[in-house]
Amino acid sequence: RIDTITICLGVNEIRRRHDPLDGGTPVGTARAASMTANPLPPPHHSAGMATTPTPSSVSALSRRSMSHFDAAVQSHYQTGVGGVKPPPRCEYEIEGCHTLVLVRHGQSEWNAAKRFTGWVDVDLTEKGRLQATNAGRLLKLHNFAFEEAHTSVLKRAVRTLWTALHSSDHHWIPVKHTWRLNERHYGGLTGLSKTQAEIELGTEMLLQYRRGFDTEPLEMTEDHPYYTGNDRRYRDLGKLLPKGESLKKCKERILPYWYVVVRCVALWYAVLRCGTLCC
Repeated sequence: RIDTITICLGVNEIRRRHDPLDGGTPVGTARAASMTANPLPPPHHSAGMATTPTPSSVSALSRRSMSHFDAAVQSHYQTGVGGVKPPPRCEYEIEGCHTLVLVRHGQSEWNAAKRFTGWVDVDLTEKGRLQATNAGRLLKLHNFAFEEAHTSVLKRAVRTLWTALHSSDHHWIPVKHTWRLNERHYGGLTGLSKTQAEIELGTEMLLQYRRGFDTEPLEMTEDHPYYTGNDRRYRDLGKLLPKGESLKKCKERILPYWYVVVRCVALWYAVLRCGTLCC
């Protein structure tokens, strides 16, 4: 049995579902104490650890809230003769369940610009990096402990994972990358602003491309400025290389990794999976 937990970056929440891909139902939502919906500054670490200055854009309210958050974390991690003491049992742990945590990447540059991103390798914005930091601190606050991590080969997901691992003190665990955890491939829509796409396709057709389960977007051709077939990360995929995916095809692409790798690993470990399933 797998206990699946989702970290919601925009609202700093932890949400739990039991095996959502097997038709499970939500069994609860918990919000971290003293967290706000605004991006929060990195914590002030104790002596011997690197410090990060607080961004000037963070509100005074967020700064005060963060001090309470840091105090809660530090109360669980006291440095003594032998180093950092082992954290207490995770409050979300369920007897007989293996824990899988899902984290979507933080805000990317094209998220902010409202452009169809797909497999284009854009980076996180400053807000996205702060969201990733908060995700890791939220995991640490609630005493999650992981054995390994999984992510896509896209920079925004990889950076989110690195940041979350850093702020939750999981620098040492192995990380596995796979193209199967990439974001949905938007085909010919890739790079278009959502406003531009709506003008060219119409509201109804655009909605069908985005939300229709088995409606595939226009194919990405080889002369497309963001053609993914030229990327060396995907040069060995051959016929597996998508030129545009419906939600159905995206699911079919992800499921082999889910069943063969993640579920097998989850039989033995608590697993942190960070990336984009279908956005």
